[in-house]
Amino acid sequence: METHRCGMDGVGAARRRRVRAALGLAVYVLLGVAASLCFKECGTDAERTWFYFALGNTFGPLSLIFLMLAYSSMNANLASALAMGLGAVATQIAFWLVYAVMLSPLQWAGIGMVVAGAVIAVSGGRAGVAPQTHVTGETNA
Repeated sequence: METHRCGMDGVGAARRRRVRAALGLAVYVLLGVAASLCFKECGTDAERTWFYFALGNTFGPLSLIFLMLAYSSMNANLASALAMGLGAVATQIAFWLVYAVMLSPLQWAGIGMVVAGAVIAVSGGRAGVAPQTHVTGETNA
C-alpha cells in the first residue's frame, strides 16, 4: 500500500534539488581550491612537482562532476555564477591562509563584492530548474 504526503512531494523534490545543488557547488569549490593549492606546490616543491601536478589534475576534472550536479539541480546561469565567483573567492582565501599571501584592502573589498553578488543572485527570486529541451525544440516540463 502506497502512502502519500498531501502536497509534500513537490516540496520534498524542490528541497532535494536545493540540497543537491548546494552539495555540488560546495564540493566543486573545495576540489577547485585543492587543485589550485596543488598547482601552487608544483612551482614551489621541485622534488614533488609531478606528484602535485598529478594530484591537481585529478582534483580539477573530478570537480566538474559536481559542477554538473549543480547544473542539473538549478538554473545553469545561477550555478555558473556561484561556482565561478565563490571558487575564485575560496581560492584567494585559501592562498591567504596557507601561504600568507597579502591581500590589499581593495582586494578584500573585491572579495566582499563577489560574496555580496552571490547572496544577491541567490536571493533574486524563485529559481528552479529550466525545462529540459530536446534538439527538436520541444519542452519536457
